[in-house]
Amino acid sequence: MSAVAHVDSLYRHHRFPPEIIGHAAWLYFRFSLTHRDVEELLAERGIRVSYEAIRLWCHKFGPAYAAQLRRRRARPGDKWRIDEVAFKINGRRHWLWRAVDSHGIVLDIWFRVVVTRRPLKHSCTEWLAQSERRPESLSLTS
Repeated sequence: MSAVAHVDSLYRHHRFPPEIIGHAAWLYFRFSLTHRDVEELLAERGIRVSYEAIRLWCHKFGPAYAAQLRRRRARPGDKWRIDEVAFKINGRRHWLWRAVDSHGIVLDIWFRVVVTRRPLKHSCTEWLAQSERRPESLSLTS
C-alpha cells in the first residue's frame, strides 16, 4: 500500500478534506487551544465545523500530529543548568527548580512544598533517565 493510498484511507468518510482536518488538529495541539477556540478560528476563515467534529479529529489524528510536532521541536543544548529558588507563601517554605539548557529553553520545572530527604541530585538522575537526550554538563545554581 502506497503512502498516498494510506492517507486517503485514513480520511475516508470524512466530510472535510485532509488539509482542513490537519489544520484543525495542528491548531489544537500546537497552540493548546480548546475545541471551541479552533471552531471559532475556522469559522473566521469561512469553514463551518462543530467543536465535536474537531474533538473527534483530534482524538483520531492527534497522536500522529503530536508526534510530528515533537520531532520538529528544537533540540536542547549540550550544557544544562538547574536553577533553584526558595520562597515563602503564607509562611510555608516552597522550592522551585527549573532545568534550562544553554540556549535558555526551559526543559522542565519542579515545584515542591516540602523538600524530601532525598537530595536534589537523586531527583535529577531520575529526570535524566526519562529525558531523551543527555547533556555534556549539568550544573546547579541557587
